[in-house]
Amino acid sequence: MELSAEDRDGIERSSFAQEAPWNSVPEDRVGVKSLKEFLGKLIYEQIRNDIPQLQSEIEAHIQKIDASLREIGNPSTSTLEQNLFVPEVEVKAREITDEAFHSRYENEIFTECENLKLRQHARASNKKLSEAFIKYRNNRAFSSVLNSRNNEDGDGGEYN
Repeated sequence: MELSAEDRDGIERSSFAQEAPWNSVPEDRVGVKSLKEFLGKLIYEQIRNDIPQLQSEIEAHIQKIDASLREIGNPSTSTLEQNLFVPEVEVKAREITDEAFHSRYENEIFTECENLKLRQHARASNKKLSEAFIKYRNNRAFSSVLNSRNNEDGDGGEYN
């Protein structure tokens, strides 16, 4: 049996008015209707307080995008401009690659993207490889003595 909203509110009011500790709570703070109003006001205040920070974050992001667009330059409208743009990008990419290869990380791109620091990653990988060799090294002894076997296949012998 489903109750109507009015019946439910009536049962709530009588229950909250009679049972402790709810009977000590102000009437305007009890029930579904009061809860909806309270939560609505709470959400409104939260949004109102967060909007200035959100606006400043959006403005900072817009400034970053504008700076990127200025860095890219004006759109290339002619084939000649497009053909000149490609070598410029190639030169910049080569410079960044050379800087990464020679561990010169002054370019801003290296602070924005740590993955481009090649030597740093090579050292870390080399360290992991060394640790793996130590941990999983060969547990068998090697010998420099060659046991020759007369093998029909012409193979040599085995080292012991």
